[in-house]
Amino acid sequence: MNLEKCLEDAISRHQASRLQEAEQLYRSILKAEPEHPDVNHNLGLLLMQQEQVDNALEFFITALNANPCTMQFWVSYIEALIYKRQFVVAKNILNQGRSNGLDGEVFDQLDSYLADQIEKSKFSPSQAQIDSVIASYSNGQINETLETLKVLIKSYPNETFLHYTCGCCYKDLGQLENACTSYQRALQLEPNYAEAHHNLASVLR
Repeated sequence: MNLEKCLEDAISRHQASRLQEAEQLYRSILKAEPEHPDVNHNLGLLLMQQEQVDNALEFFITALNANPCTMQFWVSYIEALIYKRQFVVAKNILNQGRSNGLDGEVFDQLDSYLADQIEKSKFSPSQAQIDSVIASYSNGQINETLETLKVLIKSYPNETFLHYTCGCCYKDLGQLENACTSYQRALQLEPNYAEAHHNLASVLR
């Protein structure tokens, strides 16, 4: 196999959004050269496009271990962690990048963003709590979800998602006045919340 030609072909198909073909080519290269930094990074980016973030992280880590001097590898890894809302971990990785001598405007922007998100997270429910609410609601456990939301709202009264999901629970239970109140509160906090506008209109009708 001509790895260079195969990589060029994979990148070309990736850029043309022929993702399945590109992925097959990337993986065929990795069978021959598992630590290839560019291929691991590109496959990570492709998986991010498909929202396979956990899988993407593994390839970003391999790319970084193979070539820690490439800033884009650090940036992609940090952005994947941000996508998963792992802000503290992302900040630690960014600091590791700086200790490797990497710096610049992109790092400065990420540093500022992460500092802001970490500060905000002190006043927001954890991702695990949000995931638990989503799972409970998706499983049809409406009353249980509502009770959990009431507790969370006492701790995080300005969290839009909590009020919005309360509205959904009340709507499902036929408690339309309470649903309206919850949706309206969500919109006070986030006036452009499209789903809240839609659901509020539906309840009012």
